[in-house]
Order: sequence, then C-alpha cells, then structure tokens
Amino acid sequence: MQSSTFFLVCYLASAFLVHDASSTLAKRACACQCKAKTTAAPSTTTPSRASTTPTQATTTRPTTTTTVQPCQKRAKSDIWFLLDASSSIGSTNWAHQTKFAADITQAFTIGVLDILFGCLIFNYDVTKIFDLNTYLDKTSLYNTIRGIQYPTGQGTFTYKGFKKIREDALFSAAYGGRATASKIVIVMTDGQSSDKVKTIEEAELLKKDGVVIIAVGIGNAVDNSELQGMASDSSKVFTAENYELLDVIKNKLVNFTCD
Repeated sequence: MQSSTFFLVCYLASAFLVHDASSTLAKRACACQCKAKTTAAPSTTTPSRASTTPTQATTTRPTTTTTVQPCQKRAKSDIWFLLDASSSIGSTNWAHQTKFAADITQAFTIGVLDILFGCLIFNYDVTKIFDLNTYLDKTSLYNTIRGIQYPTGQGTFTYKGFKKIREDALFSAAYGGRATASKIVIVMTDGQSSDKVKTIEEAELLKKDGVVIIAVGIGNAVDNSELQGMASDSSKVFTAENYELLDVIKNKLVNFTCD
C-alpha cells in the first residue's frame, strides 16, 4: 500500500515604497520670506511568509493470510501438481498460484515414507518442473515452486498435462513413484480448457489407473461441468472467486488430502 506526502510552499515578496516630496515656497516682495520643506518618511511593508503543509491520510488495506494447518496423519502419497500457465493468468496471479501450491507442501511430512510432490505446468505445451523424488525437504520444495518463472504461452491444453502423466508413467519408480503410495493429481485452472472433450477423456483414463484427481477452479471463467468431469467426484472440486481468495480453500484441500 502506498502513502504519499505533498508539500505546498507559498512565498509572498515584500514591497517597499518611498515617497519623497519637497517644495520651497517664496512669497512676494515686501513680505516675509518663508521656506517650508516637507519630507515623507519611507514606508516599508514586509508581509509574513505563509507556509502550508497539508496532512495527507495514509490508508492501509488490511491483508489476511491463512496459515496452512499441518496434516497430523502420516500418509504415503505421490502428488503431482498440474498448474495452469496460460496467458490469461498473468504474472500477479501466477505468483498467487505458485504460493498456494508451495504452501500446500508445507502441511505434510515430506520423505520417501510419507508425501512426495512433483510439478508440471501447462499452456499449449506441458513442462515438467521436477519429479516426485527430486526434493525431499520442505524448504527446497517451497522455494522451487515459488521460484517457477511465469512462461509465455497461449492456450489451456489441460488434457496434455493429464496425457503426459499417463503416457510417461510419471507415477512410476523412474520418477520417484512408489507402488504402495496413493496417487493424486491436483490440477489448477482459471478457465475452460482448449478441448473440453479431450480433457475429460484423459482425466477418465487416469482415474481408471487409480489416480485421484482434485480440481481447483479460480475465477468466474471456469467451466464447473468440466471441473466435475476432471475430478474424481464432486467432493474433490474446489473453487475460489479469484486468485487472492485461494487462501480460503487452502486448508480445506489440505484436510481432504490428509484424510
């Protein structure tokens, strides 16, 4: 929030006025000669300097940050983030999205016997940021997710993200996956995908492989029916009015994943 101070200085110049008049009067012959001299004293006026400094009110907009509540259970899950990196997001909302994802990781015990996270981002293309076994501590996970640069790319090809997870077998041991761990995908998006039919088809194929899909929709441009189609069931759909309100659903998502 910004505060500003505005100074206004007004200066009035002094004026100096001198009037000097003198006259000599002579009377006619045969009369008394008389001389008179009149001198006007100089008059000086020096107005005082006026300085006005208005007081400007500072308005600070209150901010609310929801602290993520830790999961009290020891769970064994492999979780892939699938983050929307389309051009409609913008750099500011991208920062909100990556913070949300990074905060989620802090609620869990990270390790080969507990929770592991991997991350993909998508627009027209899909980019794998890191594998499930790349980061085994909270600090590295948090800093890496927060540090993902917002890419420049068109389109919201959500189905390509699901397809990459399935075709590349990202839940396999080659990428840090564990046979005895629950398999979860958390997909985040701010609007309709570029191909709704393919998106739901690819989501269904993952679900048939035993993957639980949690869908997070942000903003008023999301397609609720598509979110329902992606998610494993309606209880796994979370929505927020905008990216600034993601904090509201953060603990709900953590609690669900924890259970």
